[in-house]
Amino acid sequence: MSTTDSWASDGVESPATVDIPELGQVAVQARAIGSVYEATTKDGKRVAARAIGD
Repeated sequence: MSTTDSWASDGVESPATVDIPELGQVAVQARAIGSVYEATTKDGKRVAARAIGD
């Protein structure tokens, strides 16, 4: 499992793609308040689930 964070520095939420060395590119939602995601593989697919922040 890897952990990454994302944020929307301009305050506008939008989709973002982050590159995680162990998993490759993973899609996340960049949010003004920031978010922490846990990224794993499930059934051979990359999955990023928000771990903290609503």
